[in-house]
Amino acid sequence: MTAVSQPEALAQAYAGITDVVAPRDDAGLQRPTRCRGWLVADLLFHVLCDA
Repeated sequence: MTAVSQPEALAQAYAGITDVVAPRDDAGLQRPTRCRGWLVADLLFHVLCDA
């Protein structure tokens, strides 16, 4: 395993989130998650705003 700088690690994490979320349409963002009471959009907002 190669060490990665903190900015690069954050960039990789955001890229991974973008790869998963970008293909989703509005209906896909409004789907429920396994987090009771949370939609995909809610969870995404929580993860990105708390980073």
